[in-house]
Amino acid sequence: MSFEIFCDYIKSKQDVTFLTIKQKKAFTIWLDDVYLYITPLSSGSERHTRLSTVEKVYNYNKASGSYITSDYTDFTLHSSYILSLLDSFYKKRLRFETYKSIDDESAIEGYKLDSLILKTTRNQKLATKAKLRDKYTCQVCSYKVKINETYVIDCHHTNPLATTGETKTELDTLVCLCPNCHRVAHLKSPPYTVLELKELIVPSQTIQGSYEVRDCQ
Repeated sequence: MSFEIFCDYIKSKQDVTFLTIKQKKAFTIWLDDVYLYITPLSSGSERHTRLSTVEKVYNYNKASGSYITSDYTDFTLHSSYILSLLDSFYKKRLRFETYKSIDDESAIEGYKLDSLILKTTRNQKLATKAKLRDKYTCQVCSYKVKINETYVIDCHHTNPLATTGETKTELDTLVCLCPNCHRVAHLKSPPYTVLELKELIVPSQTIQGSYEVRDCQ
């Protein structure tokens, strides 16, 4: 991966709040052709560093793999912010595949796979137990609704066949998700965990029971 791709990644995250490596400071970023601009939320005071300096940190990190801020003091005082961006960049780009839309063919295949896994009589019984255990409530957004005396809730397999090759389903591998959260879960392969989904969900301030989803690319 090149530095230019890293810069493109940063540009795509200009509305996202990041945390420094040790999660001490929350900050936002934006960049132009010359500078990377960093704004810690605690102070609201914007500071900047040249992209040429950011590239030096990028190259040193690529060669050494170090995320120790003191290793970069010769380059910049803002290494904790840049290293956080690098850590996010590599995690997002190397550890899993993401899809742009819930209508993406691969995302739909992952979503449908849960239904296929739960078609057997044994697994259907487990799904019923999981729904009773979770009180027919989405474990991400707490959505719960009944239509015509039937709860609208999905059972999501947290250990998907597509990634594990396993066919046995256990109660602790099932979790209840509303249809919306279930579709969002499969925007990544392997799917987002419940904890990751909770971090993505942004409660709406306008409509009770609704929410938005953070940028998950």
